[in-house]
Amino acid sequence: MNNCLTRNDCRVVLLILFLFITIPILALNTSDTRTINVTTAGKLSTLLPQNERGYVVNLTLTGKLNGTDFNILRTMATDQKLQVLDLSGANIVSGGESYYSNYGTDYYTKNNEFGYSLFNGCKKIQKLVLPNSIVTIGQCAFWYCTSLKTLVIGSKVTTIKPGLWGGCRLLTDVQINNNSNFHLTNGILYNKDNSTIIAALQTWNYGNLTIRSGVKDIQYNAFAFCSDLTSVSFPSSVTTIGDTAFEYTGITSVNFTSSITSIGSFAFSGCKSLKDVDLTPLKVTSLAYGLFMTSEIEIVYLPQTLKELKQAVFSGTPLKHIFAYTATPATMYDSTTSSPTFNGVDKENCVVHVPQGRVNTYKAAAGWKESYNS
Repeated sequence: MNNCLTRNDCRVVLLILFLFITIPILALNTSDTRTINVTTAGKLSTLLPQNERGYVVNLTLTGKLNGTDFNILRTMATDQKLQVLDLSGANIVSGGESYYSNYGTDYYTKNNEFGYSLFNGCKKIQKLVLPNSIVTIGQCAFWYCTSLKTLVIGSKVTTIKPGLWGGCRLLTDVQINNNSNFHLTNGILYNKDNSTIIAALQTWNYGNLTIRSGVKDIQYNAFAFCSDLTSVSFPSSVTTIGDTAFEYTGITSVNFTSSITSIGSFAFSGCKSLKDVDLTPLKVTSLAYGLFMTSEIEIVYLPQTLKELKQAVFSGTPLKHIFAYTATPATMYDSTTSSPTFNGVDKENCVVHVPQGRVNTYKAAAGWKESYNS
């Protein structure tokens, strides 16, 4: 028996192979872009079958969307190919499944709100047009959308909560359409009267930044990850610096003022270029949890009003000199507690400078007495 194929047989086989190869390619190309009207919230799954979702790159949705629908969108924008999502004609409504869980708390959609962490971690999305109907954008709504370049915010938004787009390292284009409640100036998102800094683009070169006069509140995570921010000076109007506000920035110096009454946890943690910091202008009585943790601070001048150093304030720093000005040592967390104030600091090579005649007082105080030179 001759098992060799004839020339005609080969042509038939090639034709069959061609058909099998080209048919799915044609299907992929025709399904890259979709426009879908979801008339009943929670029914996106029936209008966009699971076996088609992985091919969609550009999607426009109208109608009603709840948590069940956003679970699909989150998967498409995280693990599949969804890059452009236009929700301008859609309405977010309450109901459906939980779309996100964090530390045992489940989050559900609410009417006209792009909620807490709704697109957190959606690493494939590049352009997102928010619903024109929403009035609130929740905290951490776009966290770590690491491919996001364009964000379009509608005219009806009246509330933008802090921690908006931390980790969005490519975001350059934020469009705020016909909305007088917010404005973006030189990479910084302000509220209407410029009293609050909500967020700052990580792609902007801030250099030596002087916060504009009139700003009172710098919100949670506002400048986090802004590596091109090299120094920051505060006007007398600033009273509050939120948690993680300048975390992992490129700052080499900070100029504080006496008007600042509150600095949040981890506000300057992870600042690898920050070598020394003068806190004496501050009138605060307490330094917050992890305030300068894992920064590169070698010299710190503590506030003259200081009464308390909370957990991990200087944890993991290469401190060499601490200047303390209070006659009574500020209370702190020592090695017998969780997250000591100076956890990981080389205490044998760290000199504590104290008021004249108070050396023995400091040496006897909890935390201070743990092998610090003075």
